Amino acid sequence: MPDSAILAARLRAEAAWFRFLAAAGRFERALKYNPNWHLQQRVPAGRTDGGRWTGGAGLPVLPVGGRGRRIGQLRRRYPTASLAEITRLEVAASQARYHANRVRRLDPNWRGPTSVTATIRGETEHLEAVARAAQERYEHLTRGAIPDFNHFWSANRLTKELYRHGYRLDRPAKGNGWIYKNRGTGEEVRIMARPARSSRTEPDAKHLFRYYYRYRSGKDQKERQHVPIPDAE
Repeated sequence: MPDSAILAARLRAEAAWFRFLAAAGRFERALKYNPNWHLQQRVPAGRTDGGRWTGGAGLPVLPVGGRGRRIGQLRRRYPTASLAEITRLEVAASQARYHANRVRRLDPNWRGPTSVTATIRGETEHLEAVARAAQERYEHLTRGAIPDFNHFWSANRLTKELYRHGYRLDRPAKGNGWIYKNRGTGEEVRIMARPARSSRTEPDAKHLFRYYYRYRSGKDQKERQHVPIPDAE
């Protein structure tokens, strides 16, 4: 991904973070203002705002969504925690889920670090450690990937995309595989079948799925490290 795209993604993430903090703050103030919010009536069905909570004068108020319920659950679990601590925990949980789900698409057996926690700080730090470990594993598995190609393409889709980008089947590879070459750029991609036997000295990327590949950026360049090819997208 180009640096400009990475920067734009980070800016969007920061903006989303501040919006979330603002929403969490509004929710906390709403609870303090009206702790009996759950007893309020709803706007009758059939109206454009039907189903929403209504104030005493019939004025609609913001309904409590899934995120608000989650924050409420965390406040009951950690009654002495501040809103900032709860927000950090919620963000850490979201990041851990995202990075763990992503890396398991390339390494289905990946397991994150484990720990026993009894405090909100301990749980937050554990989830942050899971996210870091998953991200590091993902980056390791994709370090040798073809630039600007989707890391989750199956072998069939990858072959089609190679042809679309100017690659053509060039020759069989030593062993059970094929080499695709872009004669215009000199790039090569060697797609190989999973070896029948595994060895501790071999990269595990060769054994995660039925196929893996190695990319060479030019004629005089070395092949990059092994990249797993998912069996299905």
